[in-house]
Amino acid sequence: METNSNPKPKTEDFTYKQGQYSPRKRKDTTPKVNPQLAVELVYQELKRVEAYTKRIENAMEKGSQLEMSIEELIKTLKEESKKREEYYILKRGILLTQILLLGFLILIAIYKFWF
Repeated sequence: METNSNPKPKTEDFTYKQGQYSPRKRKDTTPKVNPQLAVELVYQELKRVEAYTKRIENAMEKGSQLEMSIEELIKTLKEESKKREEYYILKRGILLTQILLLGFLILIAIYKFWF
């Protein structure tokens, strides 16, 4: 009589054939989450986002104020340059008038001295 060197235990009920891979039970890998902690973390994140949003809005407001002030400065500089240009034109005109008057007075003095 032949004896089987590897007898199967008859008490176990196998649902797979001998030699097949038996799948293992997978562990539940979803993390255990404390709902209260999750709510607190979300609330903290919202506060952080609100703070960043407020900083961005303030920066944009300051940027628009800077743009307005730069535009005002440019406008003021243009007006000032026009005023200076007019001043120099007027100064040149006065200087030319003074030179002409001085020349005329010299001619009159020469005329009176000569004649």
